[in-house]
Amino acid sequence: MRLIPTLPLALLALLPVATASPWSALEGSSTSCGGWAAALGAAFGAPATGVSSARQEPAPAPKDDAPVKKPSVQDISSKSKADLLGEALLEAHGGAEALEKFTSLQFTVTPVELRPLPQAPGSDEPVQYEEVRKAPIHFQSSFSGADRSLRMDEDVEVNGREHTTTKIVTITEAVTEVYLLLDGQKRTVVAESRDSIIADITTLAGQFDILIGLGTRQLRGAYDGPARRGGVEYETVVAQFFGGINSDKLYRLYLNPTTHLVDRYDLYDANSQRLTSKLEISGYAPYEGLQLPSTLLFRNRQSEPLMRWEFSDYLVNAEIDPERFTVE
Repeated sequence: MRLIPTLPLALLALLPVATASPWSALEGSSTSCGGWAAALGAAFGAPATGVSSARQEPAPAPKDDAPVKKPSVQDISSKSKADLLGEALLEAHGGAEALEKFTSLQFTVTPVELRPLPQAPGSDEPVQYEEVRKAPIHFQSSFSGADRSLRMDEDVEVNGREHTTTKIVTITEAVTEVYLLLDGQKRTVVAESRDSIIADITTLAGQFDILIGLGTRQLRGAYDGPARRGGVEYETVVAQFFGGINSDKLYRLYLNPTTHLVDRYDLYDANSQRLTSKLEISGYAPYEGLQLPSTLLFRNRQSEPLMRWEFSDYLVNAEIDPERFTVE
């Protein structure tokens, strides 16, 4: 995988000059307040154990955790291929008009933790996984340009009693505000909790940021060549947000050769240039002209499955009371 150039010319490798680029305007497991994102993050860095899933999952991708090389503009080739990929990606996920109108999203997601079952020493049998379903999470987000308002409500057990935690993050160019409520009552957010809340909510929201970025022209990217995964020959694009809370990530998108939807993506840390996780998307369905997934599978960098998210109750572009994102 190659890092995308920071020069505006890199954007010419994606879409024809005659069309508006979908990439940018530069064209010329939840555990209460501790956070399931933190748990996933710890697992992403765990050492490989050499196991594979017995579930009907796509074949593990090759290990790909070496540093990636940043190319020069001359490294970006096959402009016509990139043009076609960019157009196909935009149209497959809803088209320019639908994405430009994409201003709010609500859904319910049920996390399903995948716990490996013990094996006999020396066994060559595929690892079996126990599925542990967590409490559903209710998510709301509204966005305008780079500004974001995000909220997630989750039922958790605290000291043997059921409670509802609410995490709210509002993002503007000037500041990121973070709030935590327990049963509707505001709680103090210390620095460590703040980082955990941001990680939780942006990990959940991040699955839809590619669509938002396409609609708001806040992505830049480059064609990254073919790659075979799970028996499918994909074409890949590396994308990055410029500005905002997700600008520290690189998304290597795998475009399905038939549907042109994003079937999977690898997530890299933009600073260390290291692979952090692998995600697989399935069950797309149309909502208000947009293609949204029904399931998403997390794997660590060794391709071991960690958690599956099951999405339901989508509402697209429905009006959300702004007070849902304010805390007195």
